[in-house]
Amino acid sequence: MKKCKKFLFITLILLLLVSCSKNDSQDLDNIMIQDFPSVQEISAMPTDDRKKIKLLSKTIPLEDCENYFFNIIDTIIRSKDGVRLDSVKITEDKLSLVDYQNKKSLRNLYFEINLQFDSNLDFDYLNYKLNIAQEIYDTLTNYSYFALNVKNSNIYDIQENNSKIEILGYSGTDVNSVEYIDQPDDEYKVQTLLFNYNKQNSGFVLTKFGYIPENNELFLEYFIDDFLSNKNDVSNDDLEQISNDIKSLLLANDESATYLKKHNIKILTVSFYSTFLDQLYLDFNFNI
Repeated sequence: MKKCKKFLFITLILLLLVSCSKNDSQDLDNIMIQDFPSVQEISAMPTDDRKKIKLLSKTIPLEDCENYFFNIIDTIIRSKDGVRLDSVKITEDKLSLVDYQNKKSLRNLYFEINLQFDSNLDFDYLNYKLNIAQEIYDTLTNYSYFALNVKNSNIYDIQENNSKIEILGYSGTDVNSVEYIDQPDDEYKVQTLLFNYNKQNSGFVLTKFGYIPENNELFLEYFIDDFLSNKNDVSNDDLEQISNDIKSLLLANDESATYLKKHNIKILTVSFYSTFLDQLYLDFNFNI
């Protein structure tokens, strides 16, 4: 009888543990921006757990995050004279690769914070703006969603003609190690094919790669590293020929041709970025 009671007790404990585990999983699946662990809690986590938190953060609608951070920043702004918060915009960069690596980082958000200042302020206008911008960043970096995910941020002063003047920028970095996106196998193979193009043309570094579904477009960007390529005399005609070579490479490869067909890709954009180009960027578009 005692053995039976002991067995029932152990069974009950196991059922409770399973139930708690399910509830925890459901809570994580439905995590909201305001429920995120603190920066201190996350910094104490193992790398795998930190990556899980980052992945969960990607499931939160950006609009919810914009509203959440608007309220946080607006609380700061309301205590200041001669300024109001116009908007907070968050965008996800799904195209950029980690510098000189054939991988994409989970740190891929861009924050744009737009303020409007009273142009008739009768004190040190520039320092006032800088101090407010710094206070905003000091506050935001205490929120783990911002600290984990933001690659770049800019705070702007919106002018009466709707033009923008940058006040202060911010760049986020991974202190320990970069946590990468797990890309689909077929996508990664095509990306690798294009990343390895620099073996044929040294100095052409793939910096952006991705399918833009709303345009049925595959977008590529190559940075021309002047130091590695020694191509500071490259002409626009040379770049046009290279972009044609890249298109031919994509169409001739069975895996990339299958990828293009699978996603119904109709447009290929090959963009080049370099300091020696007149407009810094030069784009070539192809119907495929």
